[in-house]
Amino acid sequence: MKVTQSAAVVLVVSGVLLASGGVSLCAPIYVDQGVAGAGEDGASWATAYRDLQAALSADAAGTAEVWVASGTYVPGNTPTSKFALKDRTIRGGFAGTETSPDQRPGDPRANPTILSGNLGGGIFVRSGIMWKEAEGHAVLDRLILEDGGSYVDGIFDGSRPGCGGALYAPGFYSPGSLRIQDCVFRNHRVDSYGGALYLQIPTEIVRSDFINNVCGQGLFGNGVGGAIFLPLSARSLTLDTCNFVSNSCPGSTYYSPMTQRGGLGGADIHFNTIYYDHMINDCTFGPLGAPGAGHGGSIAVYQEERLNGQGQNNATGSVSIVGCTFRACTTFGNGGAVHVEGDESAVDDMIVITKTRFLDCWAAKGGAVSLGVRNARIENCEFTRNLARLPGGGGGAVYLSDGDVEITYCTFYTNGVQVSSGTGQGGQVLRESGRLVAANPTLDIVNSIFNGGTVPVGGSGSEMYVNDGIANVSYSLVDPSDTAVGPADAINLDDASCISGDPRFVDPGNDVFFLLTSSPARNAGAVIAGIGDDILGAVRDATPNMGAYELRAPVQKTGLVLMVR
Repeated sequence: MKVTQSAAVVLVVSGVLLASGGVSLCAPIYVDQGVAGAGEDGASWATAYRDLQAALSADAAGTAEVWVASGTYVPGNTPTSKFALKDRTIRGGFAGTETSPDQRPGDPRANPTILSGNLGGGIFVRSGIMWKEAEGHAVLDRLILEDGGSYVDGIFDGSRPGCGGALYAPGFYSPGSLRIQDCVFRNHRVDSYGGALYLQIPTEIVRSDFINNVCGQGLFGNGVGGAIFLPLSARSLTLDTCNFVSNSCPGSTYYSPMTQRGGLGGADIHFNTIYYDHMINDCTFGPLGAPGAGHGGSIAVYQEERLNGQGQNNATGSVSIVGCTFRACTTFGNGGAVHVEGDESAVDDMIVITKTRFLDCWAAKGGAVSLGVRNARIENCEFTRNLARLPGGGGGAVYLSDGDVEITYCTFYTNGVQVSSGTGQGGQVLRESGRLVAANPTLDIVNSIFNGGTVPVGGSGSEMYVNDGIANVSYSLVDPSDTAVGPADAINLDDASCISGDPRFVDPGNDVFFLLTSSPARNAGAVIAGIGDDILGAVRDATPNMGAYELRAPVQKTGLVLMVR
């Protein structure tokens, strides 16, 4: 049975109702480093604390709401200094005159409130700028956390723990919960786990940016999760409308990246054995700060078979990726954007990817996505110009090493295999053998378009190659001559419903994959139960199009504003 735990927690403290991101009815504690005069008691802006650490120390219970005016605040003057989050709500972005958070400017970039791990004189916080170790609910609102972690100028300092350069939030036995909204996490460096965030408690993150965070760098760095790391049995993570830019998990400088050592992947997020359900919605990823050293350039999900060697095969959580964009996510391992690796305990639909675009990503295998799970679904997705580009590579867009997989309403365009030596297989999709489904794993492809896939001279299957099990293809546009199979496998193309030829996109050179009225793929698909709309949310009618797009003309989708400060 799956265990689902929401990150939206309601907590009653001293008779006051606090909701996720809500406003406390208690008087806040005020902090403003620029306030003039004496009498620092935090009771008003005029008598605000100048030092955030002093304000937090005055709140012995750790449950107050703290309002912080613009400025740069440090946790102390020693490398072990840190802010204790406890059960507090800490809000930034104030000018120092407001009587309500609603009076702050609409632009969350205004009045920047910075919590910094740079203490000056070449001294940096070693243990994470902020720690969350209490059981209650906490909120971070309109804060910029920067320059925390276990690196100084890229050199590993072994005296630091190397977990969560901005925020360390453990909670295996007595978890609290956390909401982060309109925040920025930038320029954090750690050697091991979570360049910016180490999260084991239920967490909801909305409208926030992760910029230039690094994990697993240095001489013997062996890190995972350049921006966010979720350790064994971490509670639910919800990400909504967030941006990940220039984060990296490059691995050790002692080993060559080609050895895939010194890093297990996930420049943006790494999940290590999932027991709960996680949601990633409407987020953008990439470009990365550097190619990854392990599997999963942007997101890596590992479902380990054993828990601390005890053989507990009950990690039954899931990850859903919905409405996201991955651009220029790269790794020397498999899965330039996403890699998911399951075990015998993995549940059905452990990974669902829907309404998501993958552009200009590359990897050894699976330029965009690499899946090795018992069961997975990819729906309403677009794959464009992704490459498998290392020796022995294959699956320019998608590499499947295991399990039963459904690909529905997807558009594949000019993905390919581009290797310096050898041949390569599966210009757009490659299916190989695995261990979770022992006999005849199935790949079901419905209502999808394959166009422009490539393999080197001597390669096989410019659109798809199946080297394990059976692929059933129906209601799709694909040229049969561009598919290939291994000696004991099969691709079953339904001649009655599949078509070939030019799909006649509106403007593929500018990544516009709506179908012209003359397209043979228009109104040529089949109705699929449970999938009622397209990649942009347009309703699928009774005679749906093949591919990711149902609309005939472009529409304006609400864009994300990258809060680079």
